[in-house]
Amino acid sequence: MGYYTHNIDKTLFLFALENDNSLFMKKSLLMGAFDQKIFKDDEVVDCMLEFLDDGCKTNYILNVLLLTEVTLWKNDKI
Repeated sequence: MGYYTHNIDKTLFLFALENDNSLFMKKSLLMGAFDQKIFKDDEVVDCMLEFLDDGCKTNYILNVLLLTEVTLWKNDKI
């Protein structure tokens, strides 16, 4: 990611998630660009679970979940 590593944070992840930036999400998650600590954040987990409950982005969210560390989630979220 080069010069932009300081911009790769929770807000970018949430923005890409909410705006269906599937190509960016796929490439960045495969590269491991996001810090693993953001997957422990309640706001990130709740956002992903809200999209699963909504039903309109289920395939997209499931593809993102395959590339994230859901093992870092708290037990009550699983």
